Amino acid sequence: MGGPSVGHQLEGFVASVPVLTGAAAPIPGARVRPLAAGLGLLPSSDAFFDHVTRGDASPVPPEFEAFSLLSQPLIDWATRLSREGPVAYVETDFFGGVGTQAAVVWAGGRILLSPLDSSHAWEDGRVVRHGTQGGAVNAALRALGVVASPPKDEFEAVGLGDYRGTEDW
Repeated sequence: MGGPSVGHQLEGFVASVPVLTGAAAPIPGARVRPLAAGLGLLPSSDAFFDHVTRGDASPVPPEFEAFSLLSQPLIDWATRLSREGPVAYVETDFFGGVGTQAAVVWAGGRILLSPLDSSHAWEDGRVVRHGTQGGAVNAALRALGVVASPPKDEFEAVGLGDYRGTEDW
């Protein structure tokens, strides 16, 4: 994840704009935000989360434990949606260049890119990366077909850094 070393917290779904627009239409308050490369972001706002989960707090399978807000109803929703086109769920939680990110991609009703997580932590006075090289979100965006041109990475190329938090979108 590129960009300046300030806070960033995001939870949401990334897919083509038509796929997300159709899925968001029946959900009160759900709004698709356009990104570059024909993609859109459907932020997992409180209203969206409440509508899809309907209070169901079913535990997620162990492979999804890296996610803070992903729940079984959201996994089921994304699995169904992926029959319309590939869809990624992404989470970031960074402040001052230190934090975590996680992502997963579904296509055709199945997992295309297994859940990934990566982090940047302070160790011995410097920031050290752990997990997926280049970041979990960048890997998910590559799985959706995003091609970045240096010096930008995929995160920057689509515009996910334009806002600092889920509710800002």
